[in-house]
Amino acid sequence: MDNTQEKQNLAAGADGATAPDWAKIREEVHCPLCDYNLRGISEARCPECGYRFEWPDLLTRRFYHPYLFEHARRRRVKAFLKTLVRNFHPGEFWTTVRPHMDTNAAGLFFYWLICAMLAALPAILTILFPLLDRLWSPRGPPTYTYIWSPRPPAYSWTESIESVLARDQGQIVLVCLGIAIYPLLGAGALMLFHESMHRAKVLPRHVMRIGIYSGDSAVWNGLWILLSVFILAWDPNPFRRSSALMPWVAFGILCMFILTTFRIRSAYASYMKFPNPAGAAILSQIVVFLLLAVSWIPLFQEGFETFRRLLH
Repeated sequence: MDNTQEKQNLAAGADGATAPDWAKIREEVHCPLCDYNLRGISEARCPECGYRFEWPDLLTRRFYHPYLFEHARRRRVKAFLKTLVRNFHPGEFWTTVRPHMDTNAAGLFFYWLICAMLAALPAILTILFPLLDRLWSPRGPPTYTYIWSPRPPAYSWTESIESVLARDQGQIVLVCLGIAIYPLLGAGALMLFHESMHRAKVLPRHVMRIGIYSGDSAVWNGLWILLSVFILAWDPNPFRRSSALMPWVAFGILCMFILTTFRIRSAYASYMKFPNPAGAAILSQIVVFLLLAVSWIPLFQEGFETFRRLLH
């Protein structure tokens, strides 16, 4: 009987709190959160980092998640969509992702890369749309006459989108670049608490996993900006089309920060089982906000001016 089968038999006869018979296990068993050697431990709690676990999780080698993107070996598109959508319920999501599951660094990187590309779609549209519009639009002036219609005619529709994007091209590109690297900034901000994590011996790969999966809300923010552009392009008033995009963008960013803070809090509570998870989540997002605010000052100035006009 091999070592894996021995572990499975030992775990099958024990509940989550009952220690295994160490005399029958030859392999080393390590804490999934800090890599501390647990041999000889009777309590289902790591003495180094305080992480509480269940022995069957460590002994039966159930190290792969059923749909997590970094663990997907096939049907990666389906795994990506499942990971993205089910993360909308972070309390449930982070109870299914456990530290004892293997961390695939390449899978995490590609998950962030795909999220970054989707978050940057408004910037790509802003850069490429004027060129594509010139290639596809007719050379001469339009020959139709304006009549009432639920939406503008095809030629005026492209002009409407271009007018929405024209006024704030630079800001849209700047905002989308910040949103694209937002998950990495979130992971880096969590690393700033390295002093407390060093005392707990937490492995950096767990912090990176929390930062990337919590920060995939950047995808929804990029799609929100795209939706805002199309909604404003529907507006027949050219003044509103050219001046109302930035408040929509600011609202999306605010929702992104709130959602990510809630996700990090859930991850620290359920995944790492740390005390005061809300404090770590809020402080990390404040750090990210301050980093991005330096380059996003024009966006906030636009939002403040719009808010002031509404008050008057």
